[in-house]
Amino acid sequence: IQEPLRFARLRLHFLISLSGKYAVSMYEILEGYANRRDGECRVTIEELRQWLKVPADAYPDWKNFRHRVLKPAIEQINDDPSGAGFTVDYEPIRKGRFYHEVIFKITVIYYIR
Repeated sequence: IQEPLRFARLRLHFLISLSGKYAVSMYEILEGYANRRDGECRVTIEELRQWLKVPADAYPDWKNFRHRVLKPAIEQINDDPSGAGFTVDYEPIRKGRFYHEVIFKITVIYYIR
């Protein structure tokens, strides 16, 4: 509590509106990075699979993982940027012939009242 930047403020009304299980987990993870100065989350694909609790035998290659897990989750979050409080974009990074990491770029939405 002494370091408020270490905690994420989840918007429960938005969280409840998400229908995909990976979208809920993705939102919870990215909300923690939204208030950081760089607004960036760099993670290996294996770590991301663990964070999202994707079964080891499900979506083994990048194409299926991106199509079935990552893309729908990001689309749900970006469909309501005012509800989420941010928008997110991602860039896969190759290491040799295979994708190894993903960089999420988070843009916080500020509203003037």
